[in-house]
Amino acid sequence: MKRILLLSGGLLLASAAQAQLGLRVGANVTSLTTRPDQPNVAEKATGRVGYQLGMFYEQKLSSRLSLVPEVQLSRQNTSLDISDYTISDGGYQAQYRLGLTYLQLPILLRATFGKFFVEAGPQVGYLLDAHRTGTVDMSTIAGLQHFTVDDRSLKGYERFDVGASAGLGVKLPAGFVLGVRGYTGFRSLTPKENSITRLRAMKGQTVQASVSYPLKAWR
Repeated sequence: MKRILLLSGGLLLASAAQAQLGLRVGANVTSLTTRPDQPNVAEKATGRVGYQLGMFYEQKLSSRLSLVPEVQLSRQNTSLDISDYTISDGGYQAQYRLGLTYLQLPILLRATFGKFFVEAGPQVGYLLDAHRTGTVDMSTIAGLQHFTVDDRSLKGYERFDVGASAGLGVKLPAGFVLGVRGYTGFRSLTPKENSITRLRAMKGQTVQASVSYPLKAWR
């Protein structure tokens, strides 16, 4: 029994010695998938630049493979142009910018080949903030109404996001790492079309470019 405990402890220490903690910062561009325009209904989403920052923990599984869980704060920005003239007594037009802030947890399997690596895995996110700014025009039998929108509310949005990430990178001198990653969400941004944003089912798609820096390995 003592030998088994000593062997298990040695394996845990050896595994911990291969663990690496690090920091990651970068920029992203996010857009939303839109369904084909329908009669009297149109949506257009344009990606805008955002950012992400966080920490990663790389655990070696073999000489080439490692498991890399991360925790990151991600600000994702999109411009939206929506028109809806299916309303019986008028229409709706909106042009606004949507900023979403997520706490994200990617869990990636990384394969390293010399200075280069590829990685892929699932990602979950929790929506912390939603900020919508822009203008809305509504026409009814009573006339045209124009007003400015500056709304910071989580109402009308799904709090949890689930999807998959994949990317590649290269290790640079002095320990820095450059990476590019793509993410596709599996869930809609909104549970259904709602009266707050007039968004139909839309899924997020994000491209990230980042710089990572590994800190000292755990000993």
